Amino acid sequence: QVDGRAEFYDQRTGERFVPRGVNYFYIIPVSDGLEDRFFGVDVFDAERVDADFATLSERGFNTVRIFLDSCSSGRGCMGNPDGPGLNPPYLDNIVETMRLAKAHDLYLLLTSNDLPDLGGYAPASAGDVDEFFAPYRNSQYLTSAGIEAARTYWSDLLQGLAARGAPFAAVLGWSLLHEQWSSGHEETIRAA
Repeated sequence: QVDGRAEFYDQRTGERFVPRGVNYFYIIPVSDGLEDRFFGVDVFDAERVDADFATLSERGFNTVRIFLDSCSSGRGCMGNPDGPGLNPPYLDNIVETMRLAKAHDLYLLLTSNDLPDLGGYAPASAGDVDEFFAPYRNSQYLTSAGIEAARTYWSDLLQGLAARGAPFAAVLGWSLLHEQWSSGHEETIRAA
């Protein structure tokens, strides 16, 4: 703290650290729209990321925010398409991005947008849904089943990254949920 105000600083050098960053997406056409598929197994390109990180670093940026799980449904996305858990090649892409960030002296803000549709996480979160409690975000973060699904997801994610030797020192922060909101439930509104 300086004059009662908290600041970031580099523990190695003791120098002040001022985050200067960008959001980084890789938007592609999917079905009838566009989606961020940055880590998508079929589209991830380590050479592109390496070149972009080099450019960002050269231009004075030190922080990059990337969404972990915008790619939530489909064989090349976050959830395992063949069973429970996370998609191993997708985790490999996250780790490679962390390595590239570290190589270019960049720090990552890794942001979660949602529970993956595949791998069992989103369906497990709906375990306490009934006629009085709306599904999706309401069940994911306001019920025991939803909280357990989120806990399992984050545990699987961090353990999967650690098992791959992820350089966690390249992560400035984790955003557990990009935006929080709840939805209304028609039956609940009518009952009131």
